[in-house]
Amino acid sequence: MQANQISFSRMFSTTGVIEHYHVPKYQREYTWGKGEWNQLLQDIEENEKQYFMGSLICIKQESGGGHPTIYDLVDGQQRLTTLSILLAAWLNKYNKLTTGSPDEDMLVNRSTVKKMLVQFLEYNGDQRVPKHQNQSLYLRIRPSTQGNNLDDYKYLLERAGVIEDIEKQKFWGNRRIGLCYNHFKRNLPESREELEVLKDKIESLNFIHITADSQADAFVLFESLNNRGVPLSIMDIIKNKMLAELESKGQLNIDEAFEKWKLILEYLPDYGVQERFLRHYYNAYRDERDLELDNAPRAMRSNLVKIYEGLIDSKNTKELLSQIIKSANIYSSLVYPEQYQNEDIKRYLKELSYLGAAPAFAFILYFEELKLFSIEEKVKILRLLSNYFFRRSLTDKPPTRSLDKIFLDLINDTTEFNFQVIEDHLTKNDEFPISIIETVKEQLGRKIYATNKDVTRFALYKIETALNDPKTVPDLWKRNGSGRLIWTVEHILPQNENMRFVGSDASKWGQNGSKGYTRTSPSPSRQSYSYAI
Repeated sequence: MQANQISFSRMFSTTGVIEHYHVPKYQREYTWGKGEWNQLLQDIEENEKQYFMGSLICIKQESGGGHPTIYDLVDGQQRLTTLSILLAAWLNKYNKLTTGSPDEDMLVNRSTVKKMLVQFLEYNGDQRVPKHQNQSLYLRIRPSTQGNNLDDYKYLLERAGVIEDIEKQKFWGNRRIGLCYNHFKRNLPESREELEVLKDKIESLNFIHITADSQADAFVLFESLNNRGVPLSIMDIIKNKMLAELESKGQLNIDEAFEKWKLILEYLPDYGVQERFLRHYYNAYRDERDLELDNAPRAMRSNLVKIYEGLIDSKNTKELLSQIIKSANIYSSLVYPEQYQNEDIKRYLKELSYLGAAPAFAFILYFEELKLFSIEEKVKILRLLSNYFFRRSLTDKPPTRSLDKIFLDLINDTTEFNFQVIEDHLTKNDEFPISIIETVKEQLGRKIYATNKDVTRFALYKIETALNDPKTVPDLWKRNGSGRLIWTVEHILPQNENMRFVGSDASKWGQNGSKGYTRTSPSPSRQSYSYAI
């Protein structure tokens, strides 16, 4: 490992040894936003030259004769990508202020910044860089290839006048790189002199340039030195550990490992679901696959990194990753149940998500992967779980703190599974009072909308499902483009002449008060529902 203090202008020298910094494809996409952009520009403008920008962690790629030096940028992509976007915006504004001027210094400034962004060489067959107009196009900073990052960045360079003939990117201005570029264009100084002062300060920025010997060493440093970057998520840390260990053990190279890891993200695209899955995977198979670690009887958010670091160190890492991928695929079908052909299974899995029944998913994953039940038995068990969590949501019994343990005990203490065993475990548990039905009835007789909107919504959905074909019942959890629920209290209690319900006393219900609800006639614009709650 080598570590040197180095300036931005030295890293992106336009003469002598030309270096390039490529963000590896396993790195997450560009994530900085307005707060970080403003802070970076403020740090540069308000401080003297040679402002310290933290450390960069790189791995020098092997390069044959005639090929420029390329570094894999393991830590520093947010800072360097943002600085390159800042330079592109600077060039765009500087060009507008100085175009047509014969001043030699201005021409040198424009040329220098262009060369700090790209380098064109005679086409040399280097597969690491794209061919552009019969030349090899070396981006001095090549951002993450995740999402639209790379295409957006090349289109940005065309808009800044650095390269030509780049395909226009739809919605470019709504994504991070386009937003960043336009933000800097609006906030850069308006005079040539001030722009030149800013350029000098950017070129003088100081970094600690660390060259690691391997990906494994780089990941260890990455976790400990993540300076000024977006904080690493639990998934990032586990991924970094997994990829580093696979490479150091010689089981997979870094690109192969990342391609496999991406399957988990494709099966489970929502970050919260990814994290929950890792907890449920450990909890469900702790005994079945001999995963239990000392002092970790149950995976929680607070110990998740420690658990998976321990598993990666102590198990066959390649086999562990394969098992996790297989389980992630099954878990995906549970949380995104549209994949199921059986309508009953699909409906009850959706109901469990409506009810916030996350603790049950470790158990469902367990019996689904081991193929313990027939379709008919699964439908019966999922219906039981739906009823269980509806009652639990109304009564808060069992308490939240007990739910994980109840389902993990069901997995670990049961030698032979059948419906009756599961029902007895759930309903005869000490945490599940005998009087639960009376408590449910008592709660339903109150104004539950005032205290529990989510379970009220579920109750209305169940009423409609019981009285109509489930396929025709509107999705009361559907959201619009802004993420807001489409069906709101206005739909449930419309303020019009059809409103018959006042209060929660059954004697005040409408003409069909015995059923406890009134549905109004559909209007041309929508169908409204009035329910006694």
